[in-house]
Amino acid sequence: MRVATPNLEKTKTFLDFLSEEDRNLLLANARRVECAPEEVLLKEGMRMAAIFIIRSGEVRVERTLGDYPIELTRLGMNDIFGEMSFIDGGPSSADVVADNKVSLEVIDTERLKEIIKQDISFYGRFFHALSKTLSLRLRMTTDQAAGQLWDDVI
Repeated sequence: MRVATPNLEKTKTFLDFLSEEDRNLLLANARRVECAPEEVLLKEGMRMAAIFIIRSGEVRVERTLGDYPIELTRLGMNDIFGEMSFIDGGPSSADVVADNKVSLEVIDTERLKEIIKQDISFYGRFFHALSKTLSLRLRMTTDQAAGQLWDDVI
């Protein structure tokens, strides 16, 4: 069972909040992963110390309630996932499933630590971009929740 989610217009992605130099540095230190359609890229409850950047394709973020997967959102080119676990070390809060062929860049914690050792100021710029991304997502989620509440009232 899939629940339709509004297609919220996204104006910026994580990479947009970084300078060209920082984007190039980050991507040069990532590893490329190719994924098949319907492949589970991240499983709810899994611990991963990495951030995943979608370079091509689209994924859906799902939570299972009972026996039914509920689609929370869709992510596409230059969107990220895995950032919450990356930040707090907790388990993934949802499944991420490839809708079609997906190319990812994966940045693990250890590699990021090496980059920061080379350029300590990168740490601030990286987490500033991450916080702006999370803020944008929270605003979109708030708008989505408000829309659903409004639909319930009508």
